Amino acid sequence: MVLTNLNPVRNWIRREYPRPEINPEWLQGCCTALQENDPNINTRDLIHSVDLQLLLSSLSDSCLPQTGLPAPELLEDLHGEMLFQKDYCLVMVMSIMEIGHSAFQLQTTMENRKEALSGVRRIRRIRNPQADGDGADEEEAEDDDDDEAIPPYPRGMLRLEVSDGFHTLKAMEYQRIDGLTLGETALGSKILLKGVQIRRGILMLTPANTVFKGQMVEEIEMHQGRLFQNALLRALGYVRCWSYHSTSLTS
Repeated sequence: MVLTNLNPVRNWIRREYPRPEINPEWLQGCCTALQENDPNINTRDLIHSVDLQLLLSSLSDSCLPQTGLPAPELLEDLHGEMLFQKDYCLVMVMSIMEIGHSAFQLQTTMENRKEALSGVRRIRRIRNPQADGDGADEEEAEDDDDDEAIPPYPRGMLRLEVSDGFHTLKAMEYQRIDGLTLGETALGSKILLKGVQIRRGILMLTPANTVFKGQMVEEIEMHQGRLFQNALLRALGYVRCWSYHSTSLTS
């Protein structure tokens, strides 16, 4: 039976994600699609499914402008202020970078990870000769013994860019936050912010003011490898030529 009263869903969304405001057209379309897929879905399952779709969405599609993060031109006047003291603000991770270790260390780890991952994939193909392509490799990705062979990036302090879908601000992991891990956290992952201090235009993130919600946005995450590599090259004094077919570097 299709639910005609969506107020429980709307009220739950407003309570859990007060900022930025959810686009009512997106919410209506999401509920309609979910009910068409399963006409017998109940309110509890519908709320759970809407929550998942929101965390998987780009906030530029699911939220309204001017209802989340402050505009960048206002940051100078907000130095030292505490943002979102009453309500949580949902944002998505647009970039993530380790700044507590040198770019050279990160580049070395990146190369070691690529080599280790290549070896893991070869092992999985040997175990499953009929596996065809990366998709088959991913189906075996739960092999913990193999995954442990992939070295983690050194962990010190993370620098991020977060967005409400319309404004993007810089953020810094002032204290370590569970869920934020270079090489593991996908771009588009969602985090909730509350009571965050801003210093010189940078959001200071701690476990007390940040809740990691996870998930991803596929069209953003697909660029993470290239963005990370270019950030490393800039830190090392190189400039990446922005061409899919060019591998030349200039210093």
